[in-house]
Amino acid sequence: MSAATAGSVEFKGATLSFVDGGRRVEAVRNLTLRIDAGEFFCVVGPSGCGKSTLLKSIAGYHRPEKGEILVDGQVRTEPGPDRGMVAQQHTLFPWRTALDNVCFGPKMRGVGAAERREAGRRMLAEMGLAGFEDCYPAQLSGGMQQRVEIARALINEPKVLLLDEPFSALDAETRRVMQELVLSIWQARRVTVVFVTHDIDEALFLADRVLVLSRRPSEVRAELPVAYERPRTLDILASADFVAIKRRCLELVREGSALGGSELQSSRIGEKFALG
Repeated sequence: MSAATAGSVEFKGATLSFVDGGRRVEAVRNLTLRIDAGEFFCVVGPSGCGKSTLLKSIAGYHRPEKGEILVDGQVRTEPGPDRGMVAQQHTLFPWRTALDNVCFGPKMRGVGAAERREAGRRMLAEMGLAGFEDCYPAQLSGGMQQRVEIARALINEPKVLLLDEPFSALDAETRRVMQELVLSIWQARRVTVVFVTHDIDEALFLADRVLVLSRRPSEVRAELPVAYERPRTLDILASADFVAIKRRCLELVREGSALGGSELQSSRIGEKFALG
């Protein structure tokens, strides 16, 4: 399978649950969805609606209670190097340098020291971190830590990159820079990106398509294709059609906050808008 066609994700009637304090919590109910290979796909919805659980299920950390999750047509129930995940807060090893953190995956796969360290240096340079290879996480800013996280995921050459609100703790300017960095990585590598965010502007600026979920147990409220040509500039955020679709997206999230379970069955919108 070529890189251009690798990385599709499909949910087939998937119900996702987790255990909290010994209690089963149904996060996502009966989800049927396809994310195309190479797509930049964003997920938004009310807090606690199961967005992170959805990502973790793609990564293989959560098995669906019902239904199936497929990557490139094959069921995935365990983590694997074909899927890389970046969390909201960095999970770097504090006792390892930036370079050693990035090289950890190849080291576990048995890649030789010289080869993996050369690959790690190239990856850090791509992230704009040349010269910071020997720094420890505590010596790096929040944005730099997230760059190392992304480098650590990408060095394994995943088909699917999973990003769970990776910029939520960053200041506005750093966040903008990181958004542009992720877009440049995606455009260069054409890896499938599944990006969870609470920021509607961020979702509409980045995505080919935005999925809006209801509150937990969540179901699909709408899919919003974003048809603006790429590369995009921040100027689109002030355009009339951007403002209109943002307003509608916010309405859907607010309505979804008040809906769930059987209520949603009778009022599901399933709307599709095109921006651009």
